[in-house]
Amino acid sequence: MVDIQADFGDDTGFGGDATFGFGSGRNQTTLGGGSPKTAPVTGAVGSRVEPGSDPDAVEVSRTAVVVSGLATTLLTAPEPSARVRAAEQLAKYGGEAKEAIPALVSSLEDLSDAVRREACAALAAMGEHGKEAIPSLSERVTIEKSADLRGILVKTMMAIDPASPEVEAVLKRTLVGGSGETIHPARGHLLSTNRVWACGAISHLGPTAAWSGPMLLRLLRVSASDLDHYGNDRVYRATLNALVAIEHTAAIPVLEDYKSGARLRSSHASDVEDCVLAADSAIRALKLVSP
Repeated sequence: MVDIQADFGDDTGFGGDATFGFGSGRNQTTLGGGSPKTAPVTGAVGSRVEPGSDPDAVEVSRTAVVVSGLATTLLTAPEPSARVRAAEQLAKYGGEAKEAIPALVSSLEDLSDAVRREACAALAAMGEHGKEAIPSLSERVTIEKSADLRGILVKTMMAIDPASPEVEAVLKRTLVGGSGETIHPARGHLLSTNRVWACGAISHLGPTAAWSGPMLLRLLRVSASDLDHYGNDRVYRATLNALVAIEHTAAIPVLEDYKSGARLRSSHASDVEDCVLAADSAIRALKLVSP
């Protein structure tokens, strides 16, 4: 099993695109060739829809048949490129491809990184319609060997249901660097990189991640105690940004100590000055949202 401290990749800013560039909109061209505009319209597999049928019902039937076919291709095609194309097409149907969730979840174990990536894209494109996949995505985070894909798995969970307990749990584990609640000083750049990433994810969630406030304050104290080493200065700034993003106004009195420099430990006066200014900026931003 891969430890949760493994690197989630370099996406520390986390961006604002809830679908992570996976694409949107419908492309009705099927993998097998013909366009639905000219192909016979079917209801259940092998049956033809009679002329005069309700257009909406015809469209639903068409979508169901295409989604079913793509799901089968995803599970059975011998070539990874065909499985990738099937997942890409499913993503274009968004929540209408909900029936393909079991196939997409199975594809999270595909030997091809590209297939696993596109399976995540298709699930993310479903938004709230993909909620039943979250437990499987959460479990996969702990065993996925690809650093980039671990990050994508969590982003996929956030695209589906950012308020889910599974998202909260994985971000807590990343901030801590393992299990439990105690936040220890980083003894390597890897943990600091993961913490910066998690703070970026929390910033992306905004006030819905209010649960993180007390934990972020503990992380701020730990990172401020050793700004010279292991990227703790980056963690400090990312933590301040997260506190502002979640509108944790209760942090203002605590941040006054950092503004004064009393809690900052660095051998470089310029670093201390920068961190003092960062704390001051955070206080001013929080005061804008303080009741």
